[in-house]
Amino acid sequence: MAAPDGIISAGVLDPRAAEGNAVLAGCARVAQAALSHDAAIIFENPVPRAAGPHAIPGRERHASAWDSSIWQRLVTSSLGDHYVDFHQCSLQSPASATRGPQKATRLACDERTLPALRRRFAHCQCDGAHGHTP
Repeated sequence: MAAPDGIISAGVLDPRAAEGNAVLAGCARVAQAALSHDAAIIFENPVPRAAGPHAIPGRERHASAWDSSIWQRLVTSSLGDHYVDFHQCSLQSPASATRGPQKATRLACDERTLPALRRRFAHCQCDGAHGHTP
């Protein structure tokens, strides 16, 4: 991805991207502190949409937290690449005719927490048997 931390125009990072990066950097600091004390962590964010199994045409330039240099430093330094992707619509009542948006979500975690997250969420994939609200 050409601009994993946000698109720079005329030498300036969009203020919304800068704000998002600041929030993500704070989350990364909290995660790093927790990991340094052998605590478990879970981080939630929408799946990347620019490329990969959840790609959406027209979002090729869309930067996600997962692509950012901030997240990549945390993964490289201490967390590792441990995550589970699932659809939030699969968590709602089967009796619902329309289950809200088909929001594909990623949970990242420490290595010890990964088996529990996989058991709980890996099977939660949209079966297409229901509608979604926009």
